[in-house]
Amino acid sequence: MTPSLLDLDRLSDLGRLIGQARLTSLCDQLKQGLEAVLNEAEAELTSALAAPGPRSDLATRAHQLRGSSASLGLNALAQALARLEAALSGEPPAPSQIRTALIAARRCGDETWRVLAAEARSHERNRVKITPLGDSH
Repeated sequence: MTPSLLDLDRLSDLGRLIGQARLTSLCDQLKQGLEAVLNEAEAELTSALAAPGPRSDLATRAHQLRGSSASLGLNALAQALARLEAALSGEPPAPSQIRTALIAARRCGDETWRVLAAEARSHERNRVKITPLGDSH
């Protein structure tokens, strides 16, 4: 079963509970953290991934981002990060699995931010306004 990309009810509830500015800040932090982990994992893939040993630091960070994504209702991103975490935790490392999980997590992240930005532009009644997350694309 494929999860819905976003749980808009959860985002709305969080916006009411913690305030829109704090919710936007949390989403921005998640986006920055995701970019950092994906960029580091890609760098490892091209350089030292063939070396033995799990990528525990990156796997731990992917795990933390997965939890944050799930808490914010970013369901598909949480699942993509779970797959990345599993790939990074593998012993021995499987570059093809990591590459596949990285590509999927990046695509899912990009789609999540695109939908959040579109939702912010179009969603005005019965839900908290969601501020676009630095439309960089």
